[in-house]
Amino acid sequence: MFYCYPAERAYFYSMQSISISIIEDNTAVRKGLERIIQETDGFPLLSSYENAEDAIRELPAIQPDIVIMDIQLPGASGIDCVR
Repeated sequence: MFYCYPAERAYFYSMQSISISIIEDNTAVRKGLERIIQETDGFPLLSSYENAEDAIRELPAIQPDIVIMDIQLPGASGIDCVR
């Protein structure tokens, strides 16, 4: 199915941002993702964590739209964090 929106509505959708948080224990990967997101318009990086414990404690207050999660984290896993 194809949707065609009026120009005003398409402009409204393009102006909304999607907030992101990252949970990744590998510093190089985390920093790389941070840089890509920070250089992309419309995707504010709200937070970045190296472990699930910090994310579990802080994410409920931040409430990002998207979380990029590493599954194999030391300590609590990414799956534990999602639960």
